[in-house]
Order: sequence, then structure tokens, then C-alpha cells
Amino acid sequence: MLPIAAMIYAFCLGAFFFARSQYLAGLLVFLTVSVGGVIVGCYLEFRARELLKELVPRTREFHPSLFRTRKPEPATVTSSNPP
Repeated sequence: MLPIAAMIYAFCLGAFFFARSQYLAGLLVFLTVSVGGVIVGCYLEFRARELLKELVPRTREFHPSLFRTRKPEPATVTSSNPP
């Protein structure tokens, strides 16, 4: 999600400079912000996933009620013809 936001932001900044007839500045801004934003965004998403992998076992250990699942109740079969 963050790399996409960085690309949109870079496009807007680049379009601003292009609109002011500063083509080279617009191109440089677009390239640096988009490439840098994608790199930083990917890194942050990677770190977030690693942090979640670390936090889920701890949460499961300290708050087992959050991860408790109900055991299914045995099904009762009733017949329409009593013996």
C-alpha cells in the first residue's frame, strides 16, 4: 500500500513541475520520489510483517482467550420413526 501511495505522490509532484514548464525538474522529482518511495514502502511493509510474526505468538501466550476457538458440539441425530 505504501509503494502505491508513494507513486501517486511522486506523480502529483512531477505533474506540478511539468505544469510550471520545468520538465527536467519534474522528471527528476518523479523518478527520485517514486523509486525512493517504493524502496522505503517495501522496507516498511517487510518490517511490519516481521513485527507481526513476532507479536502474534506473544499475544497468544499472554492473552489465550483471544485465540480460543469453540469446540463443535456433537450433532444429535433424531429419526422420524421412533423405535
